[in-house]
Amino acid sequence: MYLGWLMFWASIIIAAILLLSISFFVRRVDDSADRDMKKVWILVGLQYAFFLAGLFCFGLQLTLFWISA
Repeated sequence: MYLGWLMFWASIIIAAILLLSISFFVRRVDDSADRDMKKVWILVGLQYAFFLAGLFCFGLQLTLFWISA
């Protein structure tokens, strides 16, 4: 259960970092735009991965609770 909460918190923190970095990247429009977009996509992928891992942990916990009841 705690692992699920940790995954959700990590997802929220990465989403906040993503929002901050997007505003920074938009102000800095030059030749490094492709590299910046790769960083944004990596952050988006991490955010989704942590969120889905949190959902999986909670789903597993509920399933184990339902089976044991």
